[in-house]
Amino acid sequence: MDVSSDKAAEYIVDRFSFFSDEEDDDDMQEVEVADIELPSEFRCLTGREESMAAQPYLKYARRRGLTDELIRKYNIGYCLTGRYAKRLIVPVYHFGKVVNFVARTIGILEPKVLTPPGNEQSQFCFNLDNIWGAKEVLVVEGVFDALVLPDKAVATFGKKISKAQVALLKTAGVETVTFCYDEDAIVEAYDFANTYLFQLNSRLIELPPGEDPSSLGREQMLKLVKTAKVIRPGTLRV
Repeated sequence: MDVSSDKAAEYIVDRFSFFSDEEDDDDMQEVEVADIELPSEFRCLTGREESMAAQPYLKYARRRGLTDELIRKYNIGYCLTGRYAKRLIVPVYHFGKVVNFVARTIGILEPKVLTPPGNEQSQFCFNLDNIWGAKEVLVVEGVFDALVLPDKAVATFGKKISKAQVALLKTAGVETVTFCYDEDAIVEAYDFANTYLFQLNSRLIELPPGEDPSSLGREQMLKLVKTAKVIRPGTLRV
């Protein structure tokens, strides 16, 4: 990923510097992140268009809106055997290093999503390396949601944002976040805005019932971005 050593150093120094003095210092301790490696069975999808074994994974990836360019750029792959068998693998990078991966079943396996033991996904934002320096970002729940708008969005791996993720966004230069959370996570978006509004300006896109960025697609999401509402201090969803 294209992140300079100077920015990496700035990240290390400034990661938690912007929180108010009233924050609990214990919450600000940096977490020691375990080394994460992609599964030994991992195969990249790029260049496997002629492989019969890869066809179900390519079909699923394209159904989720992933182009060949995205598959290549994000090193998306799959596993045929092992713990993550029959799953599409989306690596999560931070300053070019694998810090997590999301293994999504392409069938009916449960749970639908697996992540590696020892990962600290609440410490990172998917796709932040690629939009580092942006003043405004869309905040979504899952990696496939972010890949709908890879030039604009980061994923927080769920409906909540940790203090470490807020710190990362701030360090990356983000000033305004626009939430594109699923309908059932609107309250969390307002809670975040009321907690961190003094650090990041917040806006909200109310998605249609039962939809998420992945199901809506890029063009529809770009239209919805124009309808984003500003979340003001003390506001609560009725």
